Amino acid sequence: MMRAVFAVALATAFSRDRRHRWRQVSVLVAAFMATVACGFVITLPTASRDAYELGSARGPIFASQPAPGSEEVPDDAVAILLFRATIVDGEQVPTVWVEPLPGHEDDPSAVPIGLSELPAPGAAVLSPGLAHEGYVAEDFGWASSSSGTNADGSIGYPGIMTASEPLIFVRPPEGRTLATSSVEQYVQGFGVPPSQDFVAFAMDPEFLTSKQLAIGGAAFVILPALVLVISAARARSALREDRMRFLVNLGIAEWRARTLIALETGALAAVGSLGAAIPWWIASGSITKIPLADVAVRPGDLHSPWWVLFITVLLIVLLASCVGAIGNVNPPWRGRQRRKVSLVATFAMLGSAVLLSLAALRRLPFTDPMAPNVTILLIGVFGILVFTPLAMPQLIAWVGRLLQRLSSPTMWATGRRMVAEPQHLSRIASVLSILIILVSTGMALGLGSVRAEPQQGAEGDAHGASVSWVGAKAGDVDDVTDVLGSEGNGLLVLPIVDPGEEKEGQGAVPPQLLVRDCAAALQFIGAGAGSDVTCDGDAAEALLEGVLRADIVTEENREGRVATNAVTVFSNGTLSIERLQEDLGWLPGLNVSHDSRTASAPLPIHRWIGAGLVAVLVLAGTAAIREIGDRSVDDAERDAQYARIGVSGEATRRLAWASLLVPMILSVVLATALSTVIVYAGQSIELMRQEPFKLLIICLSTFAITVVSIAVSLPARRAMIR
Repeated sequence: MMRAVFAVALATAFSRDRRHRWRQVSVLVAAFMATVACGFVITLPTASRDAYELGSARGPIFASQPAPGSEEVPDDAVAILLFRATIVDGEQVPTVWVEPLPGHEDDPSAVPIGLSELPAPGAAVLSPGLAHEGYVAEDFGWASSSSGTNADGSIGYPGIMTASEPLIFVRPPEGRTLATSSVEQYVQGFGVPPSQDFVAFAMDPEFLTSKQLAIGGAAFVILPALVLVISAARARSALREDRMRFLVNLGIAEWRARTLIALETGALAAVGSLGAAIPWWIASGSITKIPLADVAVRPGDLHSPWWVLFITVLLIVLLASCVGAIGNVNPPWRGRQRRKVSLVATFAMLGSAVLLSLAALRRLPFTDPMAPNVTILLIGVFGILVFTPLAMPQLIAWVGRLLQRLSSPTMWATGRRMVAEPQHLSRIASVLSILIILVSTGMALGLGSVRAEPQQGAEGDAHGASVSWVGAKAGDVDDVTDVLGSEGNGLLVLPIVDPGEEKEGQGAVPPQLLVRDCAAALQFIGAGAGSDVTCDGDAAEALLEGVLRADIVTEENREGRVATNAVTVFSNGTLSIERLQEDLGWLPGLNVSHDSRTASAPLPIHRWIGAGLVAVLVLAGTAAIREIGDRSVDDAERDAQYARIGVSGEATRRLAWASLLVPMILSVVLATALSTVIVYAGQSIELMRQEPFKLLIICLSTFAITVVSIAVSLPARRAMIR
């Protein structure tokens, strides 16, 4: 008997009947997409773990550090290390200054991991990511060095977390030192045991942590992929339904009939899933870039083990088979059971929302009210994502009962249908709600990780940048002033003078800027010749302080204080940080910071969230389109039935649109409310940021796109009637 069931299941699965074509395409495409998505995202936490271990293992082995103010050099030290940042295209690139101590110039212990030897004095070694983008050391004012272990002379792979990681190793020029800095560190070598707790020489690692990728991958990729598989496994097929009814009418046991349709669904899912898994297993080892996240990896970093793909295929096939076994021919008790499940899911969804609200208000019992609880947030979000689709039929039935009280015939008929067929009418609404919640949450996460924007000066203020360095020598400030303040540069360079000793009861005096040429400074701010302001009185100093927004010291009142190893550079136009770095690259430990936006490039988490949102839109959007296709098939059959009993075409269209739009509007309102609760809870622990207008735009746009897609499918539906 079971052999016959298998034979019929396979014959049904791969039938050439046109009535079965929609289901075949739906299941095959969904299984293929879900396998690729899950197979890819499952490898990311492992790749992240390996990258973080590399990032920690390259760290320095610190020597014993001298006491503050002491010039003593530790006996176990071989080099001096100084960590800085270089601005490259708006991004802070970690820059590691390495100076070997006398007698250790050729000591391998002083060579960072990823280099074969130290670069020459005044030279730098770039990472492969920077080299691939076309940068050379000369762009930053240093000489190029090929002392990296890569074939092109860039930093070798053991010394970088990812193939695209920006990193620079640079050695001070001849005759300059890092030793007079208060922030340098003495090291006795490089290479420490790998760890997940810290990353050396990194500011914003390109890879998120393995935990973040696991949670994000589950929410933004795996969950939408499973929604797509579940949606496809329920795809309509008149051939499949006819054969199931035929078997049931013949007296075949229901479990055998459901086994048949489970095998039919599983066979289609297996073909689609294996069709993705086998090529992916072959190709994954050669993938060198993570799409949309803009992270380059080494070949093999994203290779999926065969057993991982096997489990992925098995789970997708089992899920599709179980959902497919539900079928469309159910005994009466099963409908009542589904309503009970939906009712329980409704209260579970509301409970998840209440949990998030209490967490946001810090009113949860048995927890520290001042401690942000990310775990509670994750539990609440997971509960909403799981229970909202299950609760949708019950909510639709409740709204349908309210519509039945209206006097409008169309609304009354719509209410009757919503009460009678809540499961069917909830399909598009469920997918729409998941799509809105995920996209809204992702947007709020992205906004919550945006770099804080420093306050800008008033309109008309000069734009300034602070420039500092270590190992200052006599004449450095004059040399910097000569280089940057040369005629035609349009820059004003003002040394920062030593604020002097602390005065009793007043604390430290804030740093002040030295104006050595009052006339030139006034000319820079547009108060030169012909102006009422002259350098003879206090008006010039007051005007300069107001425009430059700084405390000003002149040669007359500097009281013997000397200029330090720092200057402030002003420009009336655009001030290029990159140009300053290139002009002043000869200064050891150079540090340039802009007073407005030193680093303007998006944080890595923005790119990852963007990639996740694209995955949600593709997977959940495909599921929505598939549900729209099913709805077109169902409504075409229903329209034909209405036509046979004499219902006018206009009345049929009004009823069809009403029964479609009411559940969708309910879904949008519910998803908007739940998204607001999630974002508010996330904002309370400084993980998200709420912007109601953007949230409203997302909800309305998603709703509008879905309605337009349905409208586009109308010609196909009318063709089915004919």
